[in-house]
Amino acid sequence: MPPVRAVSNADLGIRLLGDQTEYAPGDTIVGYVSRSKHLVAQISSLSIQLVGRTVSKTPINCENGSRYHARFNLIPRPAKQKLHQGPLHITDGYETSWRFAMKIPEYVDPEDFKGRNPGESYLSLDVTNNPLPSTFTLGGERSEAYVEYFIGCLLYTSDAAVECSGAAA
Repeated sequence: MPPVRAVSNADLGIRLLGDQTEYAPGDTIVGYVSRSKHLVAQISSLSIQLVGRTVSKTPINCENGSRYHARFNLIPRPAKQKLHQGPLHITDGYETSWRFAMKIPEYVDPEDFKGRNPGESYLSLDVTNNPLPSTFTLGGERSEAYVEYFIGCLLYTSDAAVECSGAAA
């Protein structure tokens, strides 16, 4: 599973402002969500959420070519932000956009990890001030590991739901 890439199409898209490619806890991710495909809805809701995760993959020296793949959510209760609530009318070909700014938390929230198995975490689950890691990518010919933060968005209407997989931060 490669890191999330920026996605943008007529249905729904996320664009980040600036040219920042690496983020650290405490940084603010700024951008906007847009749509240019025709839509008329009396009831609609557009929200975004910040997701943080670590991923690692490496082959195991087995005859069957097994791979080890681990993923860990750094922000189990993602930070959410509502960008729009109410009627929505978008004319085909005319982009409508909603700006956002979302801060990456600086520390692990111990409430998120109550009742978890301490053997499944590289951090002590007893400590209340564990800083979250900064983004990084480590890749080799057969192995990879990364920490990423990304924004995902979801547009609900009375007729359908449109999801945008995210913009890498």
